[in-house]
Amino acid sequence: YQGAMCEQKIDPCASGPCHNNASCSPQGAGLGFSCTCPAGFTGPTCAQLVDFCALNPCAHGICRSVGTSYRCLCVP
Repeated sequence: YQGAMCEQKIDPCASGPCHNNASCSPQGAGLGFSCTCPAGFTGPTCAQLVDFCALNPCAHGICRSVGTSYRCLCVP
């Protein structure tokens, strides 16, 4: 809370802490918040791209990151 009489509740989402069009939700009684990330983004504030290729999704090919997704380049 803030204000001369502590009458104004502080909104932890007012500063826009979540990135990449993620939605922000206040958490708990303090200044906590959580971000719900859109597809392809991760991290506490959704600022990091998901590395799909780190999971080795391509059975017989090479993985290439493409924007917020991936593509498999198949071996002959």
